[in-house]
Amino acid sequence: MIAFLLAGIGSWESRSAEPKKPKIADLIEGLQSGDKEIRREASYRLSQLGAEAKDAVPELIKALGDNERQVWFNSITALARIGPDAAAAVPALINELERADRGGYHEQTRYRIAFALGSIGTAALPALTNALASDRDVMREGAAKAISWIGPLATNAISLLVKNLNDGDSDVREKSAEALGKIGPAAIPELEAGLESAQTNTRAGAALALEWMGEPAKESAPKLAAALRAEKEDAARAPMIHALSKLNYDPAALLDMVVPLLRSDSESVRLEASNAIILMEPAATTSVPLLQMMVNSDDEGAIKVGATYLGDIGPDAAGAVPSLIAARTKEATTNETTAAIDEALIQIGAPAVPALIKVMAGTGGDSNHWSVNCLRELGSEAVPTMIDGLQSNDSDRQLDALRVLALVGDEASSAIPDLERLAKQGSGEVRNAALTTLASAGAKPDIVVPLAEAALLSREPGTRESGARALAQIGPGARRAIPSLIKGLQDNDPSVAASCAQALGKCGNAGGSAAGPLVDALQRPEPKVHEAVVSAIGELGAVARSAVPALTKLLPTTKPPFQKSIVASLGAMGASASAALPELEKNLTCNDAETRAACVTAMAQIETDKNRKVDMLKTALDDQAQVVRVAAIEELGKLGRAAEPAAEKLYALTESSTEREQALEVLAGMRVRSVPLLVRALGNSDPYVRQYAAQRLGELGKDAEEATPELRKLLDDKEDFVKRAARSSLRDIGRDK
Repeated sequence: MIAFLLAGIGSWESRSAEPKKPKIADLIEGLQSGDKEIRREASYRLSQLGAEAKDAVPELIKALGDNERQVWFNSITALARIGPDAAAAVPALINELERADRGGYHEQTRYRIAFALGSIGTAALPALTNALASDRDVMREGAAKAISWIGPLATNAISLLVKNLNDGDSDVREKSAEALGKIGPAAIPELEAGLESAQTNTRAGAALALEWMGEPAKESAPKLAAALRAEKEDAARAPMIHALSKLNYDPAALLDMVVPLLRSDSESVRLEASNAIILMEPAATTSVPLLQMMVNSDDEGAIKVGATYLGDIGPDAAGAVPSLIAARTKEATTNETTAAIDEALIQIGAPAVPALIKVMAGTGGDSNHWSVNCLRELGSEAVPTMIDGLQSNDSDRQLDALRVLALVGDEASSAIPDLERLAKQGSGEVRNAALTTLASAGAKPDIVVPLAEAALLSREPGTRESGARALAQIGPGARRAIPSLIKGLQDNDPSVAASCAQALGKCGNAGGSAAGPLVDALQRPEPKVHEAVVSAIGELGAVARSAVPALTKLLPTTKPPFQKSIVASLGAMGASASAALPELEKNLTCNDAETRAACVTAMAQIETDKNRKVDMLKTALDDQAQVVRVAAIEELGKLGRAAEPAAEKLYALTESSTEREQALEVLAGMRVRSVPLLVRALGNSDPYVRQYAAQRLGELGKDAEEATPELRKLLDDKEDFVKRAARSSLRDIGRDK
């Protein structure tokens, strides 16, 4: 027999493929073996036999005391699968339950004991009923769980389970409610009485038990509803709401009860009330009028709550859109409430689009208006309605639709056929808007470029400008139109010329040929054109290097903020703009801090000698303006270890609350090796600096041995994470000796 069992010890997969069924007697003998592997195999095979293993019950009971955990697991599984024929094991299982602990691994142990007792059935009920009155939490909880598996046959336990609904232990209360629910209709009378108990936990538990019961408990729903109306305690209200929702209680009646509770001080009550509303089908629409009344009130709190839950309902709350719009336009509405209304309109989605468009139409083109932001967030949801607008014969509707489609970019791709039609056949303002929107929607250059070039030849400045703007939208795809755009730099209308410059800047490497004409355009008198040209040169970068002399010459003759734009464009050319470094250096002492900061960034982008770059950035760290110091820190961070000569000054900045975080990040990236500097940092006022210094010293190993005394001082630091860093570093330094 032993040889037979040994032969069976193998992979899990091999067990399932064994055609030969072992004899029960052999397996019982295997349970008595001194070899744990044989006991494991025997117990496993018994656990697979179900009721056929009933003759092994006495030996399986003994195996519950086996020190080998797998044997215990297999044995209790075998007893559970044997079922009622394992009744003799009840005392041993009760004893196991009494010995069980709580938490982690023990949860599984208690679960399996309870499952085995429940599988044995009514023969275990007397012992389980006694256990419900035990002075040990694990006994009461485990007994209730076991009874839940026995179900309707456990009617004798009802009274004790109802009593335990008020148990001091929440797990006992929860398992008792589950057991009562599984027992079923026989428990209803006592549960209905429990709803009127003077004890809050009993009322809450009775509601939970009725929820567990499900369909049979629907007859108790009116009494549960009456209990909710009378309930004063939030701890009982929440489970009552949840149970009524799950029992599909009359939606209209439930709404009358739960809508006022949306403003409860209890988070759990608010959550259950909102879930009840959201889960009602089709009663979500029934709740809309009630929530709409809240939005229509003058109470800020009610408006916010009503808007929040209307948003949760989504498109079915379309009828509330006018109320939400009206509430949004109230002058006294707080930011918190307006945010809730905006979110609700976005969540309602497409049904809110027409009303939002009407609001947008009255904004006078304000691109930051809340209605515009909502439409932008709606994105593709707004497109079908906008396509309808494009297909109308009303130019105002068409313009509104075009404005919205321009907000959503390539999410408007499904509107491209209609946009192309209007860009070709529309009149005036509609045609111009359709062309730029066509480009932003992602239409192919083959479609956009011919239309845009034709627009550039128009007699109407607005049409020419729309052509340039459309070409700017498609970026490098507009390279075929570069000659037309260069010609447009000479347009009599400065807005057209500026738009052509912007489009040239988007052309990428192919735009290098436009550098000369862009510089020539700087001779024009209009500031708008100057700004667009300088920005375009910066976008082209190194391919526009021929513009460096002109920009360098222009720099000292301009004032902020245009001066800053010139500096940024020179920086964008990188090393190609090295001739501009002397002029940029002069501007490091100008009065405008923003320009000085731009010069720091630009010089770091242009300078190729790392030593000169670090020296310049070190000097900038002494600037009085934070914006300049931050710019220098950011550029030093890009240099990694090469920035180490600036470590001293960066460390000094860690004592400042304004630049501490950025300076510390750069120090961490350069992996400072200066032990004296790191030792000084151990005394920094900021705990994160102290932590960094300690960690870095640990990384240096024996080279940081001189820091040991100061690291030991940090073992008494008030911050635990600093202590841990110091302790770890001391170990690393000691280990590396």
